[in-house]
Amino acid sequence: MPETISGLSAHPVRKAAQPGPASTDLGIFAPPARGRMYAMELGAHHEATVRHHVENCLASFCAALDGGDEDAFLELLGRTPTSLNGGLPFDAQEGLGELYRILAPPIHLRSVHVFHNLQIHLEGNEARYTAIFQRWTSGSSPSCLNIGYFSGSLTAGPQVWYWTRHSVTSTAAGRREGI
Repeated sequence: MPETISGLSAHPVRKAAQPGPASTDLGIFAPPARGRMYAMELGAHHEATVRHHVENCLASFCAALDGGDEDAFLELLGRTPTSLNGGLPFDAQEGLGELYRILAPPIHLRSVHVFHNLQIHLEGNEARYTAIFQRWTSGSSPSCLNIGYFSGSLTAGPQVWYWTRHSVTSTAAGRREGI
């Protein structure tokens, strides 16, 4: 399987004091000495498309919580089994409504969720993901209220990706003031 390097280092290349048999100068950017390797020829554009869909779903999830939009939250997850801190999944509309009330920030506290370090694993028509989330207070002096993990899976259907499982694991397990 041919491998190519997925990123470039921002450090300028320095020429060696003693010239070698072949020039190693690649211009102002050089590939990193170590890093994650990808087989770009094997459909990396497919992985990028799937990543895009997962990012959009997670961004919509965070926006529904931060915007206090229970209807969007319920529409987004539908009947998706969704668990909190390893508990039994909420999967009925009533259960998801209860989950929303646990996860959404209190009305008096405006906050913003961000997620990063998204990892995707593709297996057939299923994409499993994990990401780190942070919840910050919004305002003039933001502070981090919580940090944790999102994980789950999306499955490809005809012209749509749908959520098949979603899990939220919070470092503030047991707190009922939102994540």
